[in-house]
Amino acid sequence: MGTSARKLNKGILAFLTTTLISTASIAAPGDDEEFRQFQQSFQNETNSGANSLQQEFEASLKEDDRLLKLEEKEYQNYKRDILKQWDEFRGSTKKEWVDYSKGKSSRSIVNFEKGKVSLEVVVPVDPKQKVINKLSKEQRLAALNNIKKQLEKIINDKSVGGESPVKNQISLNGNKPISRASLDRTARKILNEKLEISKKPYVAKDGKSRVKAKVNLKMVPNHLKIRAQKFAKPVNKYSRKYNVDPALVLAIIHTESYFNPKARSHIPAYGLMQLVPRSGGRDAYRHAFGKDKKPNSSYLYNPENNIQLGTAYLDLLSKREFKNVKNSTSKMYLITAAYNTGGGNVSKAITGNTNIYKASGKINNMSPESLYKRLERKLPYKETRDYIRKVRERKKIYDSQ
Repeated sequence: MGTSARKLNKGILAFLTTTLISTASIAAPGDDEEFRQFQQSFQNETNSGANSLQQEFEASLKEDDRLLKLEEKEYQNYKRDILKQWDEFRGSTKKEWVDYSKGKSSRSIVNFEKGKVSLEVVVPVDPKQKVINKLSKEQRLAALNNIKKQLEKIINDKSVGGESPVKNQISLNGNKPISRASLDRTARKILNEKLEISKKPYVAKDGKSRVKAKVNLKMVPNHLKIRAQKFAKPVNKYSRKYNVDPALVLAIIHTESYFNPKARSHIPAYGLMQLVPRSGGRDAYRHAFGKDKKPNSSYLYNPENNIQLGTAYLDLLSKREFKNVKNSTSKMYLITAAYNTGGGNVSKAITGNTNIYKASGKINNMSPESLYKRLERKLPYKETRDYIRKVRERKKIYDSQ
């Protein structure tokens, strides 16, 4: 049961008890027995109502857990289906969006950090062949057709805010983005020129022999800026609501996911700001809506939802762990580090223990730059030390826009 709900129930009970005592003090002596019966009945109903609220609340959290477990089970089944045809599983990461065709024989890997797109297809071959130097004409045409379909699939994807995560970002020639006209007119010729074949066959879980054919494409040079601009409106909206610097939010999204709305880490954390449903996602949802809920992947893949909860979580860190820190720049460094590793680990870098409230006095006696340098040296994990450096550097980019 959540803290807010417990406080509410205790407050109701305290109020009702006080009211009943006050009423009892003015009751006539002859009415004592009748009043005691009324008081007991009223108390029972109140307790019953409180218990009902708690049971409803706990049932809601159990349902959240059930859905999260179901999601993970479905993901494991999905992996098994992929491995029936492929020699390795590739799933989406913080930096990559991996998408498979309906039949799982084609896939696209969009690397949002490096600006590269790989379109791959598996081609069944004769198991007696140990090396494949060349595909037959029919195999090559089928491979090119499936690769073109996969390219069309991701360009026309509408699963994120009604438009593709790669809209106006993939290029056939390295400069201009693919248009619908150029995709129909010149794609097959260019894809044919770029097609590569892995010469060594492999045997997948279904026992069939296959080789992989692929085409590598580049994204347009300003692909990162295109995505950042796409999400600028909700970032500004929730930054105003939670009084968080929008440049900081953009720098964190840049560092967490390279503006990949399909991002999924191994933990798993989901979406643009990489929220974990059972921890940061839950805390952020409670802070934003006053309800205890573990948001699932579908909720967190929605950019608007993800940005709201991520920004709310930064506000929560500012008002909870670091409420006594006076300097705004110092607080920014602290919440950035805590977003990655938690407040306790940040406290360790300052005082050697996890009590962040006791660290505030020491923090307030340090300049922001001295604090930053200490965090860069003393934070327990290299990942977080690198994280605060990247966010600080990238924040400068968005400060100037």
